[in-house]
Amino acid sequence: MSDARYELSALRDTLRWLSLALGIIVTAAAPAWANSNADGTPRFHIAMQAYQAENFEVAYAEFTSLAELGHKLAQANLGVMHFHGQGRTKNVVEAYGWVALAATDGDEKRISMRDAIYSRVPQGQRDSANQRAAELVELFGDTALSNRLMPLLLSDADCDFDLKVIQRGKLRYPTAMLHKGRIGTATIEYSIAPSGHARDYQVEFASDEAFGEAAINAARTWRYEPFSVNGHPTELIGRRARITFELEGFGFDKEKINALIEDLHTSAQDGGSVAAFRYASAIRTLPEHDIEMREATEWFSKAAVDGLPAAQYELGKSLIRGQGCAADNDKGLAWLGRAAALEHPKAQFTLATELIRIQGSEQAMDSALRWLERAAGRNHSTAMLKLAWILATHEDAAIHDPDRALALARRASKIHNDEITTLETLAAAYAATGDFKKASRHQRKAISRASKLDMPLAKMHARFNSYDNSAPWRELSYW
Repeated sequence: MSDARYELSALRDTLRWLSLALGIIVTAAAPAWANSNADGTPRFHIAMQAYQAENFEVAYAEFTSLAELGHKLAQANLGVMHFHGQGRTKNVVEAYGWVALAATDGDEKRISMRDAIYSRVPQGQRDSANQRAAELVELFGDTALSNRLMPLLLSDADCDFDLKVIQRGKLRYPTAMLHKGRIGTATIEYSIAPSGHARDYQVEFASDEAFGEAAINAARTWRYEPFSVNGHPTELIGRRARITFELEGFGFDKEKINALIEDLHTSAQDGGSVAAFRYASAIRTLPEHDIEMREATEWFSKAAVDGLPAAQYELGKSLIRGQGCAADNDKGLAWLGRAAALEHPKAQFTLATELIRIQGSEQAMDSALRWLERAAGRNHSTAMLKLAWILATHEDAAIHDPDRALALARRASKIHNDEITTLETLAAAYAATGDFKKASRHQRKAISRASKLDMPLAKMHARFNSYDNSAPWRELSYW
């Protein structure tokens, strides 16, 4: 075959693949910033269903909406629809522009699509095609997208996000620190289960290890009014609290703390993403001020646009919760996706959990598993346990992996502070491997610990009965 004939054949094959691209793309790796409608149905799935039903007007509208939020697969599919004249008049210039935008992330398949379409653009229209691609990058490229994803800031009074404390157990001062007359602080991050109980607590900072241990012991007793989404109690991830340990006559100078916050504010105004993040974190964590959360969200936004993963993570959480801003799942997932792609393990874990919670589709599960694997690989113990639970309880044989689940649960048990979560995950993993004796023993221990903390026990007893009857547990919802 001559070179010319070979090139034509290769181009024909590429364009044949391109004609099926919408079917291929939907099975590809789901993007980290996949979006959903208010009712939780993935918008990309809605667009695909409409396309497959040849309802091209609906598909075009949905793909356009997602493409303008930076959804690479939607951008590519929008280009394909322009290429074939589906939902709009055939326009190869517009097709090239959208696929070229989708290919700016370096994906080889999308680059191949871009080049294949460009080869079909008439010579006299190529300048227009290049100009259109540049226009779309300017409108919806990474830099423009950052600006388009800014939160709508709201006062605390106008935000829905509010957690009412129901119970705070007595904080026990570490004996060793008491004898030494030491004061200190500890900052912990934790989740709140749908029941309102604090779970999966981890120490982020402690002025002494003893203060960190005391903070964890206190967190075990915390209980809140359940966090709800559309009236349904749900898990809240990434809650942060700062605990101070003070002695009579020896406390923290609140004036100095407020002066520190003001210094951080000045540094943030002078510029720099790290300074902006530090100031926002101080507002979010330190209680000795009257600054509204909207200011923290605003400064997290500035640091996030500059590409700081920790700020992108915080901004993503704020947007999903509506903390200091209007709640917006699409924007929240987008920022979590950016931080996750930069290997921020907390963002990877939170993104995975939110994808499952908000979307609940097969595609979301595939993407969530990839993010959990990456977070687990960075020793995020809660991600290890979440991944282990899914691998142990999932009914899909392609996902179900008892041995891997048990290995992850054992590994996490060495570093995770929430013993109840660890015991229940180990129990599910042992049951999945067929070791029901160990499964029952671990589940019994979990029930014993949970009963002392007045946690809901019905589901825990149901799991024990399942293991006691030599049956594995098959429910992905941990809580």
